[in-house]
Amino acid sequence: MTLLRRLVYLGYYFKQLDWAQLDRFMRFIGAHEGVSRPRQWVLVIFNSLKYNISLLEFYQFGFLHKTPEEKATWAGTGTMYEFQRKANPPSARGVLADKRRFYQAYRELFRHEMHTREALAADPALRTALLSDNERIVFKSADGNCGRQVAFIPTAELEPDGLVGYMAQNGFDLAETVARQHPRLNELSPSAVNTVRIFTRLDEHGACIILGCRLRIAVD
Repeated sequence: MTLLRRLVYLGYYFKQLDWAQLDRFMRFIGAHEGVSRPRQWVLVIFNSLKYNISLLEFYQFGFLHKTPEEKATWAGTGTMYEFQRKANPPSARGVLADKRRFYQAYRELFRHEMHTREALAADPALRTALLSDNERIVFKSADGNCGRQVAFIPTAELEPDGLVGYMAQNGFDLAETVARQHPRLNELSPSAVNTVRIFTRLDEHGACIILGCRLRIAVD
């Protein structure tokens, strides 16, 4: 059963594969390590099936020079998928997948304003206040991630009566005020809001366990 499941994963990896990136990896390994492409294909597929990793992760994890014991300690795409289905099942992900639901569930923890397109359409005074009290507005889609489907627009370019239409025309579900980060973080990377991602899970008693933390900053 495990082999069959991993064969299904392998088909998914091929479907989603960045072939240009794979070609760059293979050319590099061929030139610097002397490993032929046919040999690399054997290694990539074997390691994907045995260690539950994607095709590109063979290169990204440096598996070419790792021992079997070392490889067994790495969690690839397949392992993470299986873990997340148990720890965060699809039926419970809706509040995290939709920014509108997330804001409603956790709005007391937000330090900036977030308004849905529906709320703005129903309240002309809210539209006017949002534009008059801020220099810029951040527009987002409800299901966007990784910085995609986001626009920063100066409020001088917007009108209260045209705000909802602008959002609908451009596929935006939310309008937010700009979040202001700590000055020291702004010195480090001013082009984006830099965040700390905290990895957690719940134990069998419902207590929160912190697994680790990482500071996420913009690439520039």
